[in-house]
Amino acid sequence: MIELIKKSLLAGVGAAIVTKDKIEQSLGEFVRDGKVTAEDARKMAEKVAEEGRKEFHDACEQLGSKLRSVTAQADEVTRSQVTALTKRLQDLETRMANSEPVRRAQAAAQAAMRKPAPRRKAAAPKRAKPAKVRRSK
Repeated sequence: MIELIKKSLLAGVGAAIVTKDKIEQSLGEFVRDGKVTAEDARKMAEKVAEEGRKEFHDACEQLGSKLRSVTAQADEVTRSQVTALTKRLQDLETRMANSEPVRRAQAAAQAAMRKPAPRRKAAAPKRAKPAKVRRSK
């Protein structure tokens, strides 16, 4: 957005330069043709230049004011969004802390941390079964 504003201002300055050149050219032609005196042409050029500077200054002031307004509105929206999200997060944390499954899981975790897990007894080695003897008939 800043780049767009810079380009717009530079375009305005460029237009002012082109306009100044055109004014000087036109006034030069009026002086050559004898329509105005050189002194009158100089006064007109100064008047046009002063009006151009005034308009440029006014445009810059309006642009600055508008940018401050837009920035303030964006900041306000951002602040209100952050406030709303913070409240929502706190509500969710409260609901989670008060939910039954969470309390059970917390209690089980605390109980597991208090007492060690029971040890299993080692299994006794298996005894070999006596071999069956076949009897002949």
